[in-house]
Amino acid sequence: MENYIRLLGGYKALKKRIIFIVLSLVIVCLPLAKAQPEHKAVAEPETTTEAVTEALTEAPEPEAKPVTVRLESVEKDIRIGFYDEDGAVITGYRFEVVVTDANGKEIKDVDNDRDGYIVILGVTPGEATVTPSQTKAYEFTDAPYKINVKDHVEYKPIQNVVVKNDGADVKKAPESPVVKDTVEFVPSEVKETTVYKTLSEAGLTVTDPYYVPETTTAAPPETTTADGGSEPETTTVPETTTAAPVDDNAKLLDSTGKYQLYVKEGDTYREALNKDYSAGATFYIAEVTKTYYGWQNIDGKMYYYDKNGNYVTGNQVIQGVQYKFSQTGVRGGTLGVDVSVYQGNINWTKAKAAGIDFAIIRLGYRGWGSNGSLNIDTKFRQNLAGAKAAGIKVGVYFFSQAKTEVEAVEEASLCIRELGGQALDLPIFIDTETAAGGQGRADNLTTAQRTAVCVAFCNTIQNSGYRAGVYSNKYFYTSKLNTSQLLPFTIWLAEWPSNYTADSKPSYSGRYEIWQFSERGDGATYGMGSKYVDMNYS
Repeated sequence: MENYIRLLGGYKALKKRIIFIVLSLVIVCLPLAKAQPEHKAVAEPETTTEAVTEALTEAPEPEAKPVTVRLESVEKDIRIGFYDEDGAVITGYRFEVVVTDANGKEIKDVDNDRDGYIVILGVTPGEATVTPSQTKAYEFTDAPYKINVKDHVEYKPIQNVVVKNDGADVKKAPESPVVKDTVEFVPSEVKETTVYKTLSEAGLTVTDPYYVPETTTAAPPETTTADGGSEPETTTVPETTTAAPVDDNAKLLDSTGKYQLYVKEGDTYREALNKDYSAGATFYIAEVTKTYYGWQNIDGKMYYYDKNGNYVTGNQVIQGVQYKFSQTGVRGGTLGVDVSVYQGNINWTKAKAAGIDFAIIRLGYRGWGSNGSLNIDTKFRQNLAGAKAAGIKVGVYFFSQAKTEVEAVEEASLCIRELGGQALDLPIFIDTETAAGGQGRADNLTTAQRTAVCVAFCNTIQNSGYRAGVYSNKYFYTSKLNTSQLLPFTIWLAEWPSNYTADSKPSYSGRYEIWQFSERGDGATYGMGSKYVDMNYS
């Protein structure tokens, strides 16, 4: 108890000390506060719940952006695209629409993947109405919209084509047999050799640069006088012409004035001067001989010279590629490559120098899986620009997995849209073949279906102003396509002979304009970033 009383007493003493200290601070600071200058600050208004609500209510909402809606129909469908003021597709927004078909049936659809497109299939042909749902972010000033839903394909390009990059791509076909060269490969090179010949060996002469021929005045004819006599004969004295002095150090040419003459001094030759004539020197002319090796472009014609500097003729295999040369060594036809992302970064200048005249570049492909999404080859734009810059003629191809004419129109439309009006030297080809080792979504098409797909693609291409063609192999042309329906289009044949020789020709007996004869062109020789490249003749 005593301890408690003692503790309580200590606490009371401590409390008195704290109170004393606080009062002392107040007494000291109060005068200082009064000495400070007055601040005429505007008092902050009290923030209440009512004030916040009122401020939020009065704040203006963001202005809705105008949307351009493009409607298209290929066959019993409606394709809706949402575009901004600059004509770019609006992505990242979940648009909703209500379609009322020709029978009054309502169809609701949503752009769930927010790619700026809505595609509605199975719509009754006839006039339909499309009404987008109004939003605070976007404004549809012209809604609702009308469209005539088509009953059948008209092979006209469309704008609303959905492009994705899902990574589903074609698999490489098995490699063709290695071809044995008939001519050894040598790098391109020109060696110049100078040979000096005497004038007699060259069949030329030289004129004395100091010689000046004398000139005379002819005697006048004898005249007869009126009485029949004759005038006395006059004698003409030769007149000597004084020539300009000759420059001893001027270069001495042959008599024709075409060839510079040379004199030999020890083991070397130098240009002859006028004064060398007076010295009685022996004169020579220089003949420069060019020896060519490898590929050479001479006056716009391609030749191939062997290791001995002789041009080759006939059918030859050089680095696994067959060529045909005339009897004068001129390479016949034109040589080309077809390329895609698989060729990596291509040195197109090197390809041109190696004799490549044209390139057919993959623009894109449809995935071979069930979704069949459309994709742009990631090297297409780079390859197209590079080949054009190098002066190589260009065409493009699209690896198709279309199962219907509608899908073929989509693929063709994507090609047209991606090219954007760029000029091509060769057609736009549809590549139709098996994919993924026989697991492609279009592998089981009938002959009629595959032919219809090719015709739809090509007609759509040609209706846009480009030329169109079909790429396939001998088996497809003979068994999977009705070639009589492909007459308006360029045929590109893929056939790699199993027993390849220098005289090989396609065994396919039908019409073709371009022959893909090998897939084992040497990539390094033609500037590719891959080991091999497909080779073609046109």
